[in-house]
Amino acid sequence: MGQSGVQDDGRRTASFLVPRELRMPRKTFEFGTAALIAPDIEAQTVGILSRVPAAADPEVAALDGYWAREQALYRQQRQRGAYETFLPGRAYTYKRLGQILESVFPGGGQHMVDVGCGSSILSRYVTGRVAHYVALDISRSALGFASELAHDGQVPLQLVQASAFRIPLTDASIDVSVSLGLMEHFDYTGQTAILSEMSRVSRRGSVVVVPNTRSAIFRAMSALEASQSGPAYSFPLEEHYYDVDFAALAAGNSLSVALEGAFHMAPPAEIPGEYLDDREREMFVALRETALATYQGDALAAWWRAEDSVDVETRNTYAWFRFAAFA
Repeated sequence: MGQSGVQDDGRRTASFLVPRELRMPRKTFEFGTAALIAPDIEAQTVGILSRVPAAADPEVAALDGYWAREQALYRQQRQRGAYETFLPGRAYTYKRLGQILESVFPGGGQHMVDVGCGSSILSRYVTGRVAHYVALDISRSALGFASELAHDGQVPLQLVQASAFRIPLTDASIDVSVSLGLMEHFDYTGQTAILSEMSRVSRRGSVVVVPNTRSAIFRAMSALEASQSGPAYSFPLEEHYYDVDFAALAAGNSLSVALEGAFHMAPPAEIPGEYLDDREREMFVALRETALATYQGDALAAWWRAEDSVDVETRNTYAWFRFAAFA
């Protein structure tokens, strides 16, 4: 087999497409550039930022701008219904993560901290068993968005503005710490320091989730984000991207990896053929057919059933995210 998109005989792999009824956008850039820069969105973004103290750190200021725009886009779409209608693909990710957390750290009444929480969507999918949820982020704008979403979803949160390198919680004061989409933006030294802080405050353990860079979903979405939103509207930390070695992180913190796996097989609307070989495309076609066969008006539920039908090896290879539970 040749490189992705090109077979050994020189043929190019055809693109993979998802029918409209099964499409689940996960990021706002999927709405198109025009939606990101619409005048009403610009005005709302400026208004949201005017209520946030200006950050001295340029990187934090950029994060504030990013999350203010995300909040403005959410407000525009809110009349369509719940968050699952706004960005069903993101809801799917966090609902899956909630299931993983339940399987790794079962039991109710838990105290949890979401490190680098962003809009803290995860809180919606753990409320049944988490007694106290701490949403921690360095961006005030992100926490403002998290607060609005929590209000809309009637989810209780404790909002904490802080760096992941200095979590302002006492030792072993939390049952479980979790992060998604954070570690990959720091080098190994930074990753080790963050996990050290997460494990310090956690009694039971920590779960770290990062993109699966081998996945065609990840590669296609990264290219689409670059083309649709560009540097001005992309997530500010995307320019910093590092490999995450779970085993090395565990060893560096005298921890063990209790469980490792991958999740989120639901693909974007299109995966261009340049990111696929024939085997990958056949897998996604089979997954799409399973979702279509069970579709009853709810795309999230259809993809959920399709992903549940996939074996562990396939999921570890092709899923969008991979995770490790540290103890």
